[in-house]
Amino acid sequence: MVLISSVKRTLPQLSDDLLKQVAEKLQDIGVEAEEDLALVTEADLTAVLKPIVARKLLHSWSGNNSGVYCDTSLTEYKCCYTSSDLTGSDVSLQILSK
Repeated sequence: MVLISSVKRTLPQLSDDLLKQVAEKLQDIGVEAEEDLALVTEADLTAVLKPIVARKLLHSWSGNNSGVYCDTSLTEYKCCYTSSDLTGSDVSLQILSK
């Protein structure tokens, strides 16, 4: 199911039971296709998810291509920030160190 895979892609740590509850909630509010996910609000999800978890999910569905992530390992530390500027061009900053 598209809704479950979309949620699981962003929140892989969710239990199968909670994943099913989120998918049911999305269906209950009228989400029929992945494109509809951009219209979901935090209030739509707070019955089944904590506010921060709901915001993470909403951010992934917003179509906003900006994001911050950090990847740490024993051999390198990498932080990246990517955002689109007003012209639609991507602007990236990467900090790498060993």
